[in-house]
Amino acid sequence: MTEKMSRVVWVVLSLLLAGLLLAACGGGEKADDVPWTTYENGDMGFSIDVPEDWQVEAGDASGLIVSLTHPTEDVGAIVFVLNRADLPSFGAENAQDLLGLFVAQALSDEASVTIVQAVQPATINGQAGATTVLQGELGGQTGLISFTAVAGENKVVILSTGDGTEGEFEALLGRLRDSISVD
Repeated sequence: MTEKMSRVVWVVLSLLLAGLLLAACGGGEKADDVPWTTYENGDMGFSIDVPEDWQVEAGDASGLIVSLTHPTEDVGAIVFVLNRADLPSFGAENAQDLLGLFVAQALSDEASVTIVQAVQPATINGQAGATTVLQGELGGQTGLISFTAVAGENKVVILSTGDGTEGEFEALLGRLRDSISVD
C-alpha cells in the first residue's frame, strides 16, 4: 500500500475509532423497546435504521461521514462511505479486503487493539459485506469495536460501532449493523 493510501486508511480508522469513544458508558436499551426510523442519505448512497431519538449528523466537510449518537448516553456509531472504484487504490478488491486493511493498519499503528473476531464475510440485507471485531483502547477508554462493511454497486459503506458497556447496547448496535442498505 502506498504511503498516501496508508495515510488515508489511518485517517479513516482514526475517525472511526474516535467516534467509538462515544460507546464508553451508559445504561442499556433493547432494540425492540425503542421506536426506529430510517435515515436515508441519497448523496452518500445508503440508508440505515436509527432509533428515533438519536442524533444524526453529517460531520465531514466532504459529506462522507455520518455520526449517529444516543441523546443522553455515551453510545454511538460512525458511518463512512467510499466509492467502490477507489478500492483498488487501497489494494482491496472487496469489502472483506478493505476491512482487512483497516485491521492491519490498526495493529501496526499506535492504536492499542487486538483482534476478537477476524475479518469474515457477511451478508447484510442481501448485500455482500464483511465484519470484524477488535478490542481496543483509545484515549484511555476501552471497549469492543465492531466494523461492518457493506458493498453496493458503486459504494462501500463502513459502519463502526462500539460497546464499552459490557454488551448493554449490543442489541441496538446489532440492529444498526443489520439494517445497512447500500445503493
